[in-house]
Amino acid sequence: MRLEASGLRLVVSETRYDDRIAPGTILDQSPASSVRVEPGQAVSVVLSKGRQTVQVPDLAHLDRQA
Repeated sequence: MRLEASGLRLVVSETRYDDRIAPGTILDQSPASSVRVEPGQAVSVVLSKGRQTVQVPDLAHLDRQA
């Protein structure tokens, strides 16, 4: 169900890395799904950023002990 069709607003309050959950998937929400609220209220969500990655440094021309 789309929030806008229910008269609610979606607010992304946080994004968080998660090794198991695909990027863009909602990890948490507030208020909870069973709570009744007035139309126009915001529903805050935490979105997954997926797995955290790191940039590989340029190792060309370095000696093995470096």
